[in-house]
Amino acid sequence: MKNTLKTTLIVIAIFATSTAYAGSDSIMTLGIGTSMGVTQQTPYGGTAQAAFTNDLTVRARMLHIFGVEMAYSPTDRMETTSELVFTGQFRASALLYVIPTSPVALYLKAGIGAESLGDVFKIDAPSNSYHAGAGLDVQLGDHFVLGTEFLLLAPGITSVKNTLKNFAEQELNRYQMEGAEATAAAPKTPSIGDFLSASNFRVGVTAHYYF
Repeated sequence: MKNTLKTTLIVIAIFATSTAYAGSDSIMTLGIGTSMGVTQQTPYGGTAQAAFTNDLTVRARMLHIFGVEMAYSPTDRMETTSELVFTGQFRASALLYVIPTSPVALYLKAGIGAESLGDVFKIDAPSNSYHAGAGLDVQLGDHFVLGTEFLLLAPGITSVKNTLKNFAEQELNRYQMEGAEATAAAPKTPSIGDFLSASNFRVGVTAHYYF
């Protein structure tokens, strides 16, 4: 993680000392940066778990109001896809600047995450997840932008299907048992709160250099 932060700072420093052709408020501009924060997610049948996260990001902004972003988060590596998946190492997002003013801008953000870059562009990969939320950018000079954002996290379609399938299989097995054994083996019944909940979120501080 320290090496990731060092690399990000070096890259930003290189661009900061080179000739800049566009600023953060240009009609077409590209920014590189990083974000640091906390991700909280609740495993199915478990309790909320929070962890520190760090991203490397590339963001393109067009016509002042539209944006696209690719992010890589080495801290969000997933061990298994057999449970609900709320986040992944790679994320692709679309941004809409609903208040595209300067020096403060407000945007809405939504997209898809996955454990591999190829799965980011699918909607039914086992490692897919979804995110949506809002962010605030503050310009510091012509090229640097600091911000903060809050994203709600939701599991991918395939992980939801797998969870429901596992529940059905456990219930079928339980029906073949008797008495106390069947009661003890009763699985947690899925509810909408297991899949969509405000307790699953990502909050962080962002920094970008536009050129």
